[in-house]
Amino acid sequence: MVTLEDRQELWKLARKIFPRDKAKQVFYFQLRVDGQTHRMADMLAARKPPGSGYGDREFMQGAWGGKNISNPLSADYYRRMAAEHGVSTDGMRYCPQLASFPGDPEAWVDSVGDVKRVAEKKGLKLEGSIEYTPTEEIPLDDGSGPYQVANDIVVDTIEDMREGNPELAREMDKNPKKAEKVIETTREILSGRE
Repeated sequence: MVTLEDRQELWKLARKIFPRDKAKQVFYFQLRVDGQTHRMADMLAARKPPGSGYGDREFMQGAWGGKNISNPLSADYYRRMAAEHGVSTDGMRYCPQLASFPGDPEAWVDSVGDVKRVAEKKGLKLEGSIEYTPTEEIPLDDGSGPYQVANDIVVDTIEDMREGNPELAREMDKNPKKAEKVIETTREILSGRE
C-alpha cells in the first residue's frame, strides 16, 4: 500500500517531470500508485516507447566536425572561430540554432545533453527532435493562489486509506465532521501545505 507521504512525494515528482502537462502528471502519478516503476510510468505518461527517442547517436550521425554546414567557407570560418576561442571541433556538431552570432563557439556541441546545457545557459526554448523549456517559463500553477491538488486525487487517496484502515472507514461513516476533517487534512498534505 502506498502511504500518504509516498503519494505526496510521487505527486511532487510527477509535477517536476511533466511541469506543463497536468494530464501527464496525473497519469504518471496513477501509474506509480498502481505499482509501476518510475521508468515504465515515465515512458507511458510521455508516450515514448523505448528506442523512439532522439539520442546522441541520431543527433551526431554524419554531422561531426561541422559536416552539417552546407557552405564549406562557412564551415572553415566557424572552425577557426572555435579554435580562436579554445574550442576543439573534433567530434562536435555545429548548431546554428544555438548560436548567438554566426560562428559562435558555444554552438559546437557533442550530444543532446550538451544542446540542452547550452539552451539552459542561454535561456532558449527548444522544440522538435530535442525538447527543452527554460524553468523560469514553467509556472507550476496559474499563479492565482497556492497549489491545490485535484479532487479526484484526494478521493482516490481517501478510498485507499479507507480500504487499508477499516476503523477509519467506520469512524468516517459514523461521524461526518470526522470525515470532513480527514478529507481536508488529506487535501492539505497532498497540496504540500502540511
